Amino acid sequence: MTSTPPSSLCCHNVREQRPCLCEYLKDPNLKQYINSPNARKVASTCGVSFPNC
Repeated sequence: MTSTPPSSLCCHNVREQRPCLCEYLKDPNLKQYINSPNARKVASTCGVSFPNC
C-alpha cells in the first residue's frame, strides 16, 4: 500500500504461496485479499504470475 517495493522476504513468501493461490481464490474469506489490486501488484513486483484457476 506504499510506494516502497516489497522486501526480499516478502517476495520469498509470495513465491512459496504461489501453488496455493487457486485454493485461496476459491475461499470466499480470502478471495478479496488475494484478488485485490495491491496483492496483484506485490505479486507482479516479485515476479509471481497469477494462475488461471
